Amino acid sequence: MCIKITAPLRISDIKCFHKSRTHFLIPQNPAYHQPPTANHHQRKIYIGKLLGIPAHSIFRGGKKMKKVIYVILVSMAVTGFSISWQEFSDTTPESCTIFTASFGEMVLFGNNEDYSNPKTYYWVSPSTVQFYGGVYFGYDSFSPQGGINEKGLAFDYNALPEVPLNPHPELPQLHGNPGLIILRECTTIEEAIAMARGYNWGTSLTYQMHMADATGDAVVISAGPDGELAFTRKEKGNGYLVSTNFNLAYYQGKKEGLCSRYDTAVAMLEKIKDENDLTIDYSVSILDAVHAEGASSNTLYSNLFDLKAGTIYLYYWHQFDEVVTLSVEEEITKGYSPTRISDLFSPETVDQALSEHQNYQKEKEGGICLGTTFITVLMIIGLLFLLPKKRE
Repeated sequence: MCIKITAPLRISDIKCFHKSRTHFLIPQNPAYHQPPTANHHQRKIYIGKLLGIPAHSIFRGGKKMKKVIYVILVSMAVTGFSISWQEFSDTTPESCTIFTASFGEMVLFGNNEDYSNPKTYYWVSPSTVQFYGGVYFGYDSFSPQGGINEKGLAFDYNALPEVPLNPHPELPQLHGNPGLIILRECTTIEEAIAMARGYNWGTSLTYQMHMADATGDAVVISAGPDGELAFTRKEKGNGYLVSTNFNLAYYQGKKEGLCSRYDTAVAMLEKIKDENDLTIDYSVSILDAVHAEGASSNTLYSNLFDLKAGTIYLYYWHQFDEVVTLSVEEEITKGYSPTRISDLFSPETVDQALSEHQNYQKEKEGGICLGTTFITVLMIIGLLFLLPKKRE
């Protein structure tokens, strides 16, 4: 779930372009040219300063220069609005932090779901003769963002910029949600990797998928630099694997400084020296330390899976003082239909989340309004500049 964002035109680019322009000379015939009035002169000086263009260029440029300046003003307005919209748009995917940690007999899988859509759900896929049952989490589209099956295999996604893939038409096309497809048929990371290799994943990926199993094995599947599927593995035995919103396949060496949430999670996981250090409480503190708050993205829910015990610890809207504990086996047996995650929590927790969401919505609307105002002001300036001056 990612959108490729094209970099907007920079003001510095605009200045450079106009400083290099060839000036257009206008005839000095009095019948066609009147000296500018003082107000008109000041207006051109002001516009020139705004755009980084010498005032004399504006005087000498005539109608063609006016048109150029108007185009620049419109470009600046659209650029300003696009930046504002990108900052507050619901369609722009945001951040998620995922980690797998294992030490001794403890294997934990943690995820913060960071986005702007508050309509979050969990639902159950029942066990059948053909498929494993599982518990899944996501939005009102009901395409799972993460989940765990009855065998302790779990997954979640990080959004990424679009990365090209080499198509493999000789393989069956992967249709549907990859995590769901794999969890329905696999129990281990080795099986998951083998299954992933057997599909044509298309021509690009806009995400990476973090998976872990009950043995402590883990992998991040993404598009590699060579255009093929890449599998970034957790080291065998005790250790951890962290993924955020940069492609792990492109950074096999040092990763510090690429993402503050990644750095924070790694620093905290490095402090785990034995099995007694890897606890539910400590893992939740990691999720808390890297949670998101803001007008464009919030940690809508957090889940911590005990992959060996088949237990889910669920938290709502980065409020880690209330937890809902679910048993994967019991949930699959009950076979719940899709349920709002908020319905699992106390009214106090839900009200706090709603209040925060409403405040951020106001902030978002204010940002979009600011962008619209910016466009309007620049358009008015441009129109005033294009108006013919009063002849004396």
